[in-house]
Amino acid sequence: MLTHYSSTGAEFNPGRPLRSFRILIECSDFDTLVKTIEQYPSMLDVINTPDPDARNRTPLNQSIQMYLNCVGDHKKNRHLGIINFLLLNNADPNVTTPSGKNIYSYAVDFPDLAAVLEKNKMSSPGQPSTPVRPNTI
Repeated sequence: MLTHYSSTGAEFNPGRPLRSFRILIECSDFDTLVKTIEQYPSMLDVINTPDPDARNRTPLNQSIQMYLNCVGDHKKNRHLGIINFLLLNNADPNVTTPSGKNIYSYAVDFPDLAAVLEKNKMSSPGQPSTPVRPNTI
């Protein structure tokens, strides 16, 4: 299950307006979740905002400048990955996502993410993932 929502950020530094958005990824396989998020492009900066649902906030990889909030519920076999992104409006307009979409048309290509998630699910060791019910924040 993949959902996302976005909003326009406030001024972080004078004269540098920000655009922020957030993605929630939900799947029953933690390894799939991590493998998927590791494949995000590196041109986005992290917004490390408090999240009451996050039991553990771990920097997945400092070089890719993002944080993953993991919530594991083993009884329900469900894992949530919440990523907060910050994009400076003066980012290079020629930067593209892995699928070639310009960063200003969409900073993250959501259909591309869904495809990566599905691919990783197929290649993950262990039991196959089971469907999960939608989650709201």
